[in-house]
Amino acid sequence: MATRCRNALGFLRVSFFFLVHFSLAAASSEVFMKARRETSLEILGGLEAVFGQHFREDIEQRVTGAEMELNTSFMALPKNSKGRLSSPAVRYILHRQMLQGHAWHLKGIDPEGQAWNSSSPAAALEDIAPAGLRSLFESHLTKNGFNLRETALMLAVLEKLVQQDALRRVTNAYVADGLQLDGNATYKQVRRALETLMRSVVLGPRDAKAMSPRVVEKLWTYNMTEMYPGWPKTMDWVREVEKHWLQQETTPVKSDSSEELAYPFEDVKKVVSEVSEKYGVWQNAECRNLKQVLMNLEDGDCPGRVTLARFWDSALHGGRWQFTESKEYLRENGVLDETDPQYPSVIVPNYMTSYTNCVASSGFFTTCCMNECEPILSKLEAEFALPDARPDEIVGVVVGIVTTYQPPRSSLPLPLMQQLDNIAKAHGGRVPLHGRLFAQWLHHAFPRECNYPAVANTTAPKHHLDWKEETGSAPEASRLEMMTYTNSHRFGKYLLARRLGGEADGHWDKERKCSTWSMIEELVAPLLAAGSQASDAGRSDFTLDSALMPAAGLMSVTMLSFVAKAWRAPPGNPFGSANSLLI
Repeated sequence: MATRCRNALGFLRVSFFFLVHFSLAAASSEVFMKARRETSLEILGGLEAVFGQHFREDIEQRVTGAEMELNTSFMALPKNSKGRLSSPAVRYILHRQMLQGHAWHLKGIDPEGQAWNSSSPAAALEDIAPAGLRSLFESHLTKNGFNLRETALMLAVLEKLVQQDALRRVTNAYVADGLQLDGNATYKQVRRALETLMRSVVLGPRDAKAMSPRVVEKLWTYNMTEMYPGWPKTMDWVREVEKHWLQQETTPVKSDSSEELAYPFEDVKKVVSEVSEKYGVWQNAECRNLKQVLMNLEDGDCPGRVTLARFWDSALHGGRWQFTESKEYLRENGVLDETDPQYPSVIVPNYMTSYTNCVASSGFFTTCCMNECEPILSKLEAEFALPDARPDEIVGVVVGIVTTYQPPRSSLPLPLMQQLDNIAKAHGGRVPLHGRLFAQWLHHAFPRECNYPAVANTTAPKHHLDWKEETGSAPEASRLEMMTYTNSHRFGKYLLARRLGGEADGHWDKERKCSTWSMIEELVAPLLAAGSQASDAGRSDFTLDSALMPAAGLMSVTMLSFVAKAWRAPPGNPFGSANSLLI
C-alpha cells in the first residue's frame, strides 16, 4: 500500500510539472496572440489616420479574401524563427500575387533584376503614402516579420491604392468635363469619363495628378486603334462592365437637365473598381494569343526558344509589328538567350512576362502579362505545404502536371533528374522550392511556361519609356539592322553549322545546347533547421490558442486517469513497462 502511495505521489509531482508547463505555455500563447492582434490593429489604425475610416473599412473587408489568396504560398514559404515571413519573403509573395491576381508589376515589389532582399516591400508605398505609414509597415516587418494576416493587410492596401489611382483619373475626367462629383452624370457622360480613364491608362500620363483638363482634351485627339490595335476589344470589355453595374446593379435617377437616366458617382466607383482590378486578367487573353504566335515560330531544336532571326523576320515579313525589340533591350530585360552568342534566341516565357508586353502603366504599377509558371509552382506548394521537398516527391508531382504546351508524360528526361539531384545535394538532400536553382529547373522542365531566372544584378528590366529616357536609344531595332541580321542568318544555315554536342551539365537536346545551367543559388529566404520553425509556420488556421489552451484545460482529467493507472501498476513502476508511457 505504501509503495502504491509513493508511486501515486511521484506521478502527481510529474503531473504538477506538466500542469505548470502547459499553463505557462497557454499564458505565453495568449500574450503572443494578443501581440499579433495588436500589430494588425495598429496597422489598421495607421491606415485610418492617413486615409480615413472608409479606407480602413474597405481594407478590413478585403483582408479575409487576401488571406485566402496568399494562404497556399504562405504555408510553403520559409519562415523566420518566429514563424513569420521575413522582408524578402513578403516582397516575393506579394509580387507573385500581384502578377497572378491582377497582372500587375508594382514598383518596389517587382525585383527588377535584383535580389529579393535588395529593398523592403514597404518601398512600394513610396510616393503613394505618407512616410509615417511606410515606417509603420517597415518597423513591424523589420522587428518580427509578417504573419499571414499582416501580409494580407499589405496586399489589400496595395490593391486599394491601385484602385484609387484609377478613381483619381476618373475624377479628373469629371472635372475636365465640368461634372460634379456630388451630382449625377448621364450614361453618355459616364461612358466618356470611363473611356478617358482607359485612354490615360494606355497612353499616359503615368501620374494621375497630371491629368489636367488640357491633358484630357489632348487624350481625345489620338486615334486609339492606330495607337493600340487591341483598343476596340478593350472598350468592348469596359462597356460590358459598365452594363453590368449601371444597368443591373444600380437604380439610376432622372437627370436634372433632361429626361435621360443619370448615375451618382458612388455607382460609377463600382465600375472603376472592377475595371482597375480585372483589366489585367482580362487582357491576358491578348497575351495568350501573342504567345501562340511565338510558339508558331519556335525553334524546332529548343523548346521555348525563338531564334532572333525568325523573331525579327516575322516583323519584317510576317506583319508582326510587336517583334521589333533590339538585342540590347531584350538582353537588359532578361529575354535574350546567348548560350550561343553568335546565334541568340528569345526565351518565350521571359519575353511574355517582360515589360515589353505591358499595355498600361502608372506611376507605381504596370499592367503586363501573367506568369504561366505560377499555377505549376502553386500546385507544388499546395502538395507539400513546406519550403522544400525530396527530389522523388517533386518528380511525382511534376510528371502529372499538364499544360497547354506540355502533354502528359510518364517520366522525366535523365538529365533533368540528375539536375534535381544536384540541387538536393547542395542543400543536404532536399530541394528548396523558392530559390533560383529550382526556378531554373522548372524552366527546363516547362520551357514554354516557366521563366529562365537570371542571376541577380545581371539584368535590369525596364519599361520601354524608361529605357528610352535612361539610354537615349529607342528600344526597337532599326529596319536596316533587322534586315542585315536576318539576311545573314536566313534559312538557319548558320545555325546548322554551329550545332553543339550534348552534355549533362545543361539542358541539351540531341544536337545542340539550348540553354546553360548555372549552379548559382539565390534563396528567397534562408531555410531554418528541421523542427526549428515556430508553430506559426504551419497551418494558417493553427494557433497557439487552439493548441495549448485545450491541452491545459484537459490536464486535470489526464492527471486523474494517470493517478488511477499508478494505483493499478505493479509496485516499483507506476507506469508499467519502460515503453508504455505515451503522452
